[in-house]
Amino acid sequence: MSDKHPDWDKVIPLTPEFMAQSLGNLKYDELAAFLKLLSDKLEQDGDADGARGRAQLAKALHDAAQNIDQAADDVKRAWVICEPYMK
Repeated sequence: MSDKHPDWDKVIPLTPEFMAQSLGNLKYDELAAFLKLLSDKLEQDGDADGARGRAQLAKALHDAAQNIDQAADDVKRAWVICEPYMK
């Protein structure tokens, strides 16, 4: 892989399973903020690929960004529900 898009183990010295568990254990407001940042990054990548004429790739990245943004909104909604019960 290229330096711009390295393999997982070159970026994060933890397993994807560990990261999924760790992120999933965050407070929901913090998880929603992370998901929003990820959505924003994929949107930017889609914009950049669109500008390079890579329409299919841009569409796929924009679709992913939209889905992750929706997930962030859903997690925020979960936070609103559970936040009063957090200690």
